[in-house]
Amino acid sequence: MRICILGDFDDSNLNEGIKNVTNLISRELAYEHEILELNIMKAYTPQAWKQVGAFKPHVIHCFSCATLKSFFLLRYASFKSRNGNAKTVMSALHPYFLELLDNPVARRMISSVKPHLTLSQSPRVVEKLNELRFNCALLPNGVNVERFAPVSDGVKRTLRAKYGISEDNYVVLHVGHLSPRRNLQVLSEVQGDNTQVIVVASTHHGLDSNIRNELVTWGCKIWQRYCPHIEEVYALSNCYVFPAISGLMIFSPLSVLEAMSCNLPVITTRHEGLTSMLKEGQGLKFADSNKGIVEGISDIKADGGKINTREQVLPYSWKKVVQQLETFYEKLLNT
Repeated sequence: MRICILGDFDDSNLNEGIKNVTNLISRELAYEHEILELNIMKAYTPQAWKQVGAFKPHVIHCFSCATLKSFFLLRYASFKSRNGNAKTVMSALHPYFLELLDNPVARRMISSVKPHLTLSQSPRVVEKLNELRFNCALLPNGVNVERFAPVSDGVKRTLRAKYGISEDNYVVLHVGHLSPRRNLQVLSEVQGDNTQVIVVASTHHGLDSNIRNELVTWGCKIWQRYCPHIEEVYALSNCYVFPAISGLMIFSPLSVLEAMSCNLPVITTRHEGLTSMLKEGQGLKFADSNKGIVEGISDIKADGGKINTREQVLPYSWKKVVQQLETFYEKLLNT
């Protein structure tokens, strides 16, 4: 199968959610299919459309926030390929799309260029698209269960020595952007008393120096760099926290799945791409407030009970997610 992937393939900032999903799915598909990666940021050139025409894709799949522009771009890409016969797929990965669907004018415009299939992690998106008579389905995000795996106590000690973290500390980890939407100030409430907060901060959306300074003042460690071996940071930690405000990032945050794949206990705010695929318990706690986050960390630290978060995400390996995606493609091509 020839598949054109329309998405962000810029080499920088490989720690942004939509970009990571795009790259990981493209990489997995490439094991069995011919792939043309078309950078959505550079797709408005005659050279790009010539590539699409020469490639003659069976499927064109766009990964984005699902903006009006991306829907029209996907339709135009189909027009430029195989005499317009390519099947089109849109992955709506961000809650922004729900706002678009609440706009009557935007709904009419999207309906005029509807893809052959629209995928999302959000049951609400699927419900709203069903009302518009879209062909749509749920497709979860995945995780690399081989890369992100539990380690022995001995390996954990070795990694702590490597990164300069005391063996005696209870390490609470967050991976993501230093921005107000992450609600990271709550982490200052758990820093101290042998609890060490580590934030591995990307700079894709900029860096809020006020938040950084506040966390550092309380004793939190801020690592402002891209970590190519981020699995080691998960492995040296005791607990993962995702306090970000729902609706301001992708439906299914990848870092939560990565931490669970390492069998870490996880406290996270509710994101519908997570609550629709995961069940609370055995180390996974959903929090509805900052108080709930702090209490969740305290409870797990005091008596975590049986931790079996990895078991929940094993069905969502990227290999299995892409197998489900291939089934969607094949169904489109056979209709």
